Amino acid sequence: IRECENESGGDADASDHAITIKNKEILPSDRHYVRPVVEAQRKLTEQDEAHLINQLGYLPGNALCVAARVRDVPGFPGKDQDAPVVLQLYPVAQRNENEGKGGRQKARKRRPQGRDGEKGSAENCESQLLEPFPTIYWVTHPLARSYISKLELESFNKELERQLNQSESALVNMKRAH
Repeated sequence: IRECENESGGDADASDHAITIKNKEILPSDRHYVRPVVEAQRKLTEQDEAHLINQLGYLPGNALCVAARVRDVPGFPGKDQDAPVVLQLYPVAQRNENEGKGGRQKARKRRPQGRDGEKGSAENCESQLLEPFPTIYWVTHPLARSYISKLELESFNKELERQLNQSESALVNMKRAH
């Protein structure tokens, strides 16, 4: 996985790469908020944004860049070699206080913060929250997600854990990789 690089290349017009949005799930309305710090670092083309909306049903507000594309993954099937596989995200997300998975219970535990992280410095700080977003790399391609889900269902992680417990060299290699 590469750091943020604009790999789209070419001078093709965005209309040449029109993508229909297939995934129309209803999501909380706060998933699109983009903080100025994210806007300044964002390296997504219009084509990337269209692909991500097609893959996820929305464009995450903390999306920075495409970290891996289909062409970057050896042996990965796919007609569109520019399609994102992995997205790099900013580690903080801006949310509405009463929306999202955690609902009101989780929201009460969070501290409202302003735009620059200072408590109470932004308008509507009662309803806007900054919260940690620990997943920096996000697999977005549906086929890659299905492969990962299959590995998880087959308890592949348990096999890796067993190997780490049985092999000192495997454990050393894992620590070095992280």
